[in-house]
Amino acid sequence: MKQQQGSLREVMPGTAEVVDWLRSQIGKEAADRVVLKGKVGRGGFYMAEIGPDGVFREFGSTKSGRRLAATDGRLVWSDEKEAAGGKTA
Repeated sequence: MKQQQGSLREVMPGTAEVVDWLRSQIGKEAADRVVLKGKVGRGGFYMAEIGPDGVFREFGSTKSGRRLAATDGRLVWSDEKEAAGGKTA
């Protein structure tokens, strides 16, 4: 999918907060390895949120391929691996 404009911190502030927390717990290099692994589709790090602009976005991947979907303004696990709607960050 086409990426949204704006930084991760702007469009997914909750996700950025989790990444910051992870860096404080295990160190920047280790945390960045985990995040990058999810980003390139190998699982390990996955986040989804409805951003400040009301748009559903995802970042990363799960090992199983499961994803969240935005349903009536809530995030729910989808049984289908590619069923999540919205934009990918």
